[in-house]
Amino acid sequence: MLFSKQPLSPEQLYFAILSGVEPEVLLRWDPDKTTIDIIKRFILNSSKGLTEITISRTPKVQFIHKSIKDFLLKENGLRNIWPNLRSNLQGQSYERLRDCCFNYISIITSAYLEFCNSLLKALLKKTAARRESASSVFHFLEYTVRNVLYHTDVAAGCGIAQENFIQSFPLDR
Repeated sequence: MLFSKQPLSPEQLYFAILSGVEPEVLLRWDPDKTTIDIIKRFILNSSKGLTEITISRTPKVQFIHKSIKDFLLKENGLRNIWPNLRSNLQGQSYERLRDCCFNYISIITSAYLEFCNSLLKALLKKTAARRESASSVFHFLEYTVRNVLYHTDVAAGCGIAQENFIQSFPLDR
């Protein structure tokens, strides 16, 4: 949440966290068992109560108060919690978000969205409909596709080398 490009929905945050800590769970995800209430409890437990879900037509997750973000970033609260982040906190955080996005894209494309390059042109309308359908099922997908390279770029701007990641990025997927 501290470094995402935009506010995340509860589902997006849930899948972002899972793609970073337990990506194998995404392969077994059952939308009938993982309800929005379970996702909300997960977020509450993960944030230790420091976040809330907005009450709006499109709910987003936010810190319960602006002072939390200030404490974590400006007052070095995050570095006190995780001492291994003492050097280049921002760069490491963006690189971690890049990895979460990439994990999610990789899992979803390899397990669920096997697009054949030779069929893409012939099935353009079907493909667009499938992508739209995929976004409604794979909640974090749109964010990852739009922002994986953004996070890569910011991490590079913070001095964390990204050449290997860029060279191995599977553009065909």
